[in-house]
Amino acid sequence: ARTATWLFPAVLRKTLQVMDNGWRDRVSGGTPALHFLYVVWFATSFWMDDLVNVFWFATRSGVPLWTFAPSFLMGLLVEYPKTNIAMFAVVAVADTVQNGSSSGDFFGAMTKVPWIEVMLLVICCGGATLVVQATNLRIMVCAMGNCLCPSLVLYACSTLNIAPPGPLQPAKRGGR
Repeated sequence: ARTATWLFPAVLRKTLQVMDNGWRDRVSGGTPALHFLYVVWFATSFWMDDLVNVFWFATRSGVPLWTFAPSFLMGLLVEYPKTNIAMFAVVAVADTVQNGSSSGDFFGAMTKVPWIEVMLLVICCGGATLVVQATNLRIMVCAMGNCLCPSLVLYACSTLNIAPPGPLQPAKRGGR
């Protein structure tokens, strides 16, 4: 038990629980079309690990396999420009280092990336990142506000049309 506490501090466990509950509340109440979008958004969003995405949807979300499988494949297809541009960058950096040239050669190589892929990256992956990370921020703001000012959290959560995190407790005053 002591090792588990050291490896996963209470703050990390609580943060993961808040994020899990927040996303599960959003995903579980949706239609199959909304489930499809959530999976595609998770798969194409920046700063989301693919394994976390797969494991969370498989074990915690309640999204049925018949919705998850095709939507995850669609997410992989939509993510193609992000992967291709990353590979362009890796090859350009390797060529620049190998040739001992300046950073101008790197940027010159990056201009060879097809403009349509850059546009798809910005629209698809950028849009998905905005949706996912804005939702993450809303979940965390409501959870932190729960500790500071429960009435403000209830107002903010109702305005943002999201469920408040857990039972709200009145703030302790006067050091009691």
